[in-house]
Amino acid sequence: MRTDSWSASLSRFARAVTVGTGCLVCFAAGPQPLAAQKTTEFTPFIGMYFPMMDVLDERDVVAAGDRRVVKHNRAVVFGGRVGGTVTDRVLFEAVFGYASGKGEVVYTDPSNVETRTEPGASVILASPRVLLTLGRAGRAVTPYFVFGATVLAHGGEVYEDLNITDGTTDVGGLIGLSGRFKVGSTLSLRLDAEDYFYNAKFGNTSGARSDTRWQHDIVISLGVAIPF
Repeated sequence: MRTDSWSASLSRFARAVTVGTGCLVCFAAGPQPLAAQKTTEFTPFIGMYFPMMDVLDERDVVAAGDRRVVKHNRAVVFGGRVGGTVTDRVLFEAVFGYASGKGEVVYTDPSNVETRTEPGASVILASPRVLLTLGRAGRAVTPYFVFGATVLAHGGEVYEDLNITDGTTDVGGLIGLSGRFKVGSTLSLRLDAEDYFYNAKFGNTSGARSDTRWQHDIVISLGVAIPF
């Protein structure tokens, strides 16, 4: 019951964030005063993806008393952001990222002997989000509070080897902090730290399903904001 409650709460949160960001997009598309109209930006970025939790922790997998733990290892992430100004203090952007690296599968047999493998693993991140300016806008250094919804798609050999076919795509939310650093008349550097949170639950080809596990993944990235 508790995991179902977490899943329902997270789903309601994600829907609320999605509706809220959609309303902001509609507002941004409407007529704005000339002074508030600004160019949109494209921000290619690169950074690191840090999964903080095990995605699977199963017992009695092959024999009574054994255990199997599966997780993603940290990996390089790259992608792009496209966004623009809604008001002088509110920005909206859509983000796409891709991280490819290694997973880790640790199997412990009933006699407590471990077998460790590192098959390939990948994550695709997609997110609409809102940035709220902290302090006065237009400074050389501008901080933002970030929140939004996210979709994460997991893949790679780590799931294929376990015959996992269901539950590899999850919907959740995110919060974070961002900083903009002006480096010229038009260009800026973006430094972002984000926490993606969601529930993970998987199913394999035999119909077995794992327990729901709370996840949060940290992404720290650096990009160059290019107006267009």
